[in-house]
Amino acid sequence: MGYLYKGKSYRVCRIISSCIFLLFICSENLSSATLAESYRTITLPSSIYMSLTDSPELDKDNDGLIDDYENRLADTWRPYFIFDEHENDKSPKCNVITETASDIVYAACCAAAGIIGCEINSVNEACKFVKKTTCKNNVNDNSLQSFEPVTLFQVRVVDGQDWPRRIKVNYGFLYRLDGGYRGSVVCTDYHYGDTQSGNIELLSDDGVVWRIDALSLWNSTDRRVATDPEIEWTGPRSTYWGKMAQRPSPVIYASAGKHHQYITAGACENEPGMCDDDCGGGATRYANLTPKGLFNNVGEFAHHPADKGVNNPFVNTLAPLGYPNEEVWYARWRCSCTQVLHEDQKDECFTGGTGKNWKASKDPQKCTIPSPAYKMFDLQPVKVPPKGLGLLLPVIAGF
Repeated sequence: MGYLYKGKSYRVCRIISSCIFLLFICSENLSSATLAESYRTITLPSSIYMSLTDSPELDKDNDGLIDDYENRLADTWRPYFIFDEHENDKSPKCNVITETASDIVYAACCAAAGIIGCEINSVNEACKFVKKTTCKNNVNDNSLQSFEPVTLFQVRVVDGQDWPRRIKVNYGFLYRLDGGYRGSVVCTDYHYGDTQSGNIELLSDDGVVWRIDALSLWNSTDRRVATDPEIEWTGPRSTYWGKMAQRPSPVIYASAGKHHQYITAGACENEPGMCDDDCGGGATRYANLTPKGLFNNVGEFAHHPADKGVNNPFVNTLAPLGYPNEEVWYARWRCSCTQVLHEDQKDECFTGGTGKNWKASKDPQKCTIPSPAYKMFDLQPVKVPPKGLGLLLPVIAGF
């Protein structure tokens, strides 16, 4: 159903209708061939490192990097998302198997109670509750809105052996709802506010020409070199409003409802975990770093001024991006979630995309505490490169 297989590239266009909107969706020409060498580098107008004569206005988050060049690098290889065809499906498909599946779960629940089984009323009621909630479409809200994923990013020098030649671009992807449609009897928990993340690593010998070296976009332990043939890439696209060279984007397959990130549709469908994820055939879109005309750069935890206007030069509030009453760098709401978050509880949990207008979790669901937005980024002080490094770096790299 629109899946892409290794070594093949094709264009798929389809019209997908839902009860809320009609979208004409055309997927990009994609290929899992090794990334061409000519697309592995990008050239900045000058060194990204602050010079001795540069105005402090060029580096308002005080990390030693010119802010505008941070935005350029983040935009160069920003990801391309492929969602599942049933992402916002509200049809009762899951209910077709409810009776059989829930009866099996009920019997297993009773058996787990041992000799007493479901003879004791409290056990019986508990197992009936499990049976009742075994298979469902969770909620009637869309788990993917037209402007999602809202994409934030942070660019900073990586401390270590390659310092300061290695830069990491950390991306944060926000969704209103985690869960949504689930065509499965497992991983049916849901909550409002969903945060996913990933990063790319870049290397340079002079601060001007940057090479994409590695990607960690699919899970925290799946770090791939940029030339890994399993990575799928789009065709070349415009970068930095057409002012920089065209470059392809790496592909992320996001699973239905949960938005778990996979390197291929096959990796998703054959995922050995317990969520029985589904991927592919649905909406496609690039991570949008400039939804309001300004880059969604969050800056540094210690320095992220917005003194030129709302979220300019750095994103502080998520309200203009679609999530009222939410902030990037702190949790507005105090968490008070124990086992179940009841409707009458006043305190809520910051989830990187909700506020007092949405509940973090609802009865009878398991109360899940999502990660706040700021946890997707590095809060530790950055090891700032010395000013004037751009002139010395080529000499240092030569030794």
